[in-house]
Amino acid sequence: MNLSTPVLASAPKTDQIIAATRSLFVRYGYRRTSVDDIAREAGVAKATLYLHFSGKEEMFREMIRRFQLAQEQRCASAETTTGPLERRVTAFLDAVYGTALSWFGNSEHIEELKSFAAGEATIPTDDPIRIFGQRLALLLQQADAAGEVSLARAGQSASDVATTLFFAAYGAKHATGATLESFHDALPGIVYLILAGITPAG
Repeated sequence: MNLSTPVLASAPKTDQIIAATRSLFVRYGYRRTSVDDIAREAGVAKATLYLHFSGKEEMFREMIRRFQLAQEQRCASAETTTGPLERRVTAFLDAVYGTALSWFGNSEHIEELKSFAAGEATIPTDDPIRIFGQRLALLLQQADAAGEVSLARAGQSASDVATTLFFAAYGAKHATGATLESFHDALPGIVYLILAGITPAG
C-alpha cells in the first residue's frame, strides 16, 4: 500500500472536520453530503473549513488516508504479535475488516464511497485480499516453517489458506445485521476452524 500521500498535520480543527466528514458520508453518502453539511456537523464556519481543505474531495481523500493508515498500523502490529498463530491471524484479519467496520460500519452507502475512491488516482485502494493476502500468506509460511502448522498435510498453499481466511472473515463482516461486536464474536471461531485443518495432531 502506498502511504506516501502528503499528510495533513493533525490538529483539533482538522480532526473535527474529518470526524464530521466520515459521519455524514456514512449516513448520507458522498453525493448527498455538501460542504455546508460538513461545516455544520463539525461546528465550524464554512470559511474555517476552507482554511484546512480545498473542498469536499480533499476531505474525502484525507478521511481515506487516515483510514488506510489506521488499517496498515494495525496490520503491522498484528504481524509482530507474539503468541499462538491463531491469535496472530485473528489480529491480522481484525486489522483489515474490523478497522473497516469501526470506521464505516456496513453503511448502505459503502459502495458509492468505494466507487468514488476507486475513481480517484490519488487514493490507492484495492481489494483487501490482494493488498494483504501476500502478507497473511507469509505469516502462514513462517508458521509452517516453525512447525506450528503443516500446509502439506492439507495439500494447500499458504495463499490458498490465506484466501479462505479472508473470504470467511469477509462473510462475517457482511452478514445480515453484522456489527463490530458480532464480527469480533465470530472471528476467533472462524480462524480456529480453518487453522485446525492445517494444525499437526498434538
